[in-house]
Amino acid sequence: MAVVMLVVASFCQHTYAGNNLNPETATGRELMQAVYDQHLRYPFIYEELSMVTHDRNGNKETRSLRFFSRVESVDNIKLLLLFDSPSELEGVAFLAQRNKGGDLISELHLPAFEQALIGNYGDDADINFLGTDFTVENLIGEDLDKYFYRRQRDSIIDDTYYFVVDVYRASDGQNDKQKLLRRHYLLQENLFITRTDYFDSIGRLRKRQSAHDLVQVTPDVWTANMRLMEDFLRESKTLFKVNRRVYSADYVPEKVFTTKWLFKNGRREIEPEIDSVVESAKTLEAEAEVKSS
Repeated sequence: MAVVMLVVASFCQHTYAGNNLNPETATGRELMQAVYDQHLRYPFIYEELSMVTHDRNGNKETRSLRFFSRVESVDNIKLLLLFDSPSELEGVAFLAQRNKGGDLISELHLPAFEQALIGNYGDDADINFLGTDFTVENLIGEDLDKYFYRRQRDSIIDDTYYFVVDVYRASDGQNDKQKLLRRHYLLQENLFITRTDYFDSIGRLRKRQSAHDLVQVTPDVWTANMRLMEDFLRESKTLFKVNRRVYSADYVPEKVFTTKWLFKNGRREIEPEIDSVVESAKTLEAEAEVKSS
């Protein structure tokens, strides 16, 4: 288990860290496994984010929040989104965890309601959270064992080479009635997913997630400072922008994922008295125009 677009006559020649992937013969599953092996190496990530939402009526809302990600094993993945603004959302926290067996557990902490904690258990893959266009699975990543991956013909978009992988439910297997859930576009030069198209039950393009402002964490590992989710049916979109990123276990201790810690510290900034390596994101305007591929 792992947790987290014209036909090309020849492949770009690249080497990929940590695996022996052959791009000419790799299956869809092998490509996706390589994506997770290469780019999800850091088990402890802390980020300070800006989030901008737009609805079909032109209304816009900007929020600031902190993101905590802790991956101790493929069977123990946790993330926390903790809102700092606007004032009515200060202290609101959204927790998600993938346990052994691939089950998702999500909880919403609402300090305004006597610090109540509302549990939402099960696979929330299709449920948007807190008025955004993102789902829990968009943030925590796919459980590869729950899906069947089929490689499609490679593509060139804007002079950039992509591997293309279609995603189906694993229970559909190879039957003729399987429904396409989404389509991933992987940069051939580094195996980073920069675009994912999501389809509804009748095959219409429903949503698109795109990654922008890519940064190189190590010679082999990349990440994105901006992620945009566009919902074409709702005519809405949500943009996440990273203002600061820290890779350190000291910034993501186990206790931050507990109810006790949230009740006590949900409205306060964390400033550990230690030095850590910081990957600074570029300073961008929150309303920067993001060009979708």
